[in-house]
Amino acid sequence: MRIDVSEITIGIDPGISGAIAVIAGGYTHIYDMPTLKKKVNGKERTVIDIPRLAYYLNQYRNSRPTVAIEKVSARPKQGVSSTFKFGEAYGIVEGLAHSLTDNVIDVTPRTWQAVMLKGEANNRKEIKTLSRQTAQRIAPDLGDMFKRVKDDGRADALLIAQYAKGNHQC
Repeated sequence: MRIDVSEITIGIDPGISGAIAVIAGGYTHIYDMPTLKKKVNGKERTVIDIPRLAYYLNQYRNSRPTVAIEKVSARPKQGVSSTFKFGEAYGIVEGLAHSLTDNVIDVTPRTWQAVMLKGEANNRKEIKTLSRQTAQRIAPDLGDMFKRVKDDGRADALLIAQYAKGNHQC
């Protein structure tokens, strides 16, 4: 399905369990980050399904969307392998976004959360819960997509898109 509206904002939580949120006029759509299983050095690993992610994003190519990507850095006690995998996922998302549009912005979690969550959460668990609750308020018709704890990637993607739409149209 091709949508050609004048103002589209896409928010992306780039992790393997992340998501893509598209806001186009009165239309909001959430895609889970497409993944597939792949054997790497004899071990099965979950990786981003690059062709499918490109397909999702290319639907909006003609509209010159603004794409906001969450820029996350390594966390304390995060392993080297996990940090590398996240960096790889971020690079894939960033490359595809730049192939789609020149309106790509990076936004740190602290920046979008300060605006969208209004500083009401103090720790990671509270932030994830508040993120899902805020997404349910913003898009009540999609509320079921944010019910489970593991749906925080969907909620974050939507809030990143809302943040970009309200604060950083290029």
